[in-house]
Amino acid sequence: MSKKKKPSRGPNLSPLSLLRPRLDGLFKNPGWAERAASAIYADLATITKDLATEDYLPILLKAVNDTEVPTRDRLAELLPAWLQQMNGVDALTALITQGNLPIQEREMAALWLQQWGVEAVVPMSDHAANFHAAYYGADELDSQGFLYIFWYTNRQQTRVRGMGFLIDFNPPWDGAMKDTLLFPQRSLQEAHRQFVAIWDAHDMPVNVEKVDAVTAKQRLITILERNRTQEIRLHQDLIGARDLFIKHILTLPDAPDTSLFSIADFDELSQLGQRSESIMQFEQTVGRWVRMEDGKKMLVSADMFEEE
Repeated sequence: MSKKKKPSRGPNLSPLSLLRPRLDGLFKNPGWAERAASAIYADLATITKDLATEDYLPILLKAVNDTEVPTRDRLAELLPAWLQQMNGVDALTALITQGNLPIQEREMAALWLQQWGVEAVVPMSDHAANFHAAYYGADELDSQGFLYIFWYTNRQQTRVRGMGFLIDFNPPWDGAMKDTLLFPQRSLQEAHRQFVAIWDAHDMPVNVEKVDAVTAKQRLITILERNRTQEIRLHQDLIGARDLFIKHILTLPDAPDTSLFSIADFDELSQLGQRSESIMQFEQTVGRWVRMEDGKKMLVSADMFEEE
């Protein structure tokens, strides 16, 4: 009499559920990323065998994005060619155009597509659709300026919060971002009264202009590029608000000529250059540089500002 086969007590896991730990195992294996391209391709083909491309691509992108930089750079170099061999171009394009990828993985996927000469149109995200208004202002002396961006916080679109970016046109900033303000949640009327209309009563005449989302993003990227040029690190308050910036600012729509600015650019400006706080401390205790009409710089003592 034959014996009945005992049922397996282990979990019946699908191959797709095992993919992420298998990818992590490969990526974290010392020396794996330094192997020949053919060996890396063979390993990837083995662990994705029998999986639909559209199913494993989001997991692969996330695993690559989360891995260490040297391995990530090596994979970014090799994966576009491998995915093309695996007929993954259409699947990757669909993931982007359908809005099914987080922004980090979307940027990576878009770069891979560009290597194949494919441009994927990214739909406006929910965060971008929540845009309420933006305001740009500068004093008549072209000394100081600001850009405020507000977004809705409820479905009824009756409340907003926002971020403010302060600009200094004097040396050493020369148009770079100096400081960041985080505006708490307010009603539409209260937000405008408390954060925007207040400039009407400012001692120094300020020209305030309401701008659309595309213009706001263009101007902000121009400001951030000045931080790069002047080698001035982003203010700590902005670095601390990285997630808000990514969700509500970086997702704003681009014009055809909007310069590219990615999360990687933000992270780079968060680490490199002189600290904004150090420059501001010098201005408060020693003096500020101002640009004269002839283009020359002059240091104005901090005591003079205190007397004012």
